[in-house]
Formats: sequence, C-alpha cells, structure tokens
Amino acid sequence: QQLKRSANHHVNTGLGDSHYVCNTIVTEHYRPTHRHDYRGKRVEIQQDEDAEFVATYRVCESQGARIPCFGIDKNSFTSECAPEFVIQKASIRPMNSTAAFSLGDVRVPVACNCRVREIL
Repeated sequence: QQLKRSANHHVNTGLGDSHYVCNTIVTEHYRPTHRHDYRGKRVEIQQDEDAEFVATYRVCESQGARIPCFGIDKNSFTSECAPEFVIQKASIRPMNSTAAFSLGDVRVPVACNCRVREIL
C-alpha cells in the first residue's frame, strides 16, 4: 500500500501559512526482492517460505532527482530533498548469483529530509 505523506518539516511564512518542504511517499508492508546492501551494491533479497523481508519504505517523491527543498532562500543556500537510510538484516545474495542466501545488511529508506548548505 502506497501513501503520499508530507515530511514533518514545514516552512512557516509571516501569514501563518505552511508548505511541505519535501514530499514523501510511504510504502507500508513492502517486500522488495532487490535492493542495495550497506556498501551500495545491488543484492537479491530472499522472499519465500524460508525467509521473508518486510519493511515500511519512506522515499522522496522525486526519487533519483534531488530537487531543491521548498521555501529555502536560494540566494544564500543550496538545498535538496534527500533520502535517509537505516541498515536492517535480511537474507541476501549478490545480484545474478546462484549462491546460497545468507544474513546480510540492506539499506532501508526511512525518511526524506531537506539538506541545506550555505553558499559561501
């Protein structure tokens, strides 16, 4: 089930209006068959009667394209909506491998945050 939710970050204007800074897509009970391990290498995840990996994935709405955060002063700062990850255990093996699955670490996106840098 995929839901579109806003991140908890808001920018308040002088009139009290608020806007979403980085939109987030939430996929609950997600059962991926391929992801990245903690080193960033693609792996296959075991999904069968012997092992199952289920997680809630929270990704930036603009997956892949790091768009600027809404409401940031572009003259003073650069910004981007970027995913944040945690490492979780899963039964994995290298992509295109026939090796046995073994317990390993996969990256799971848990948030979409606004990263800001001051322009020097």
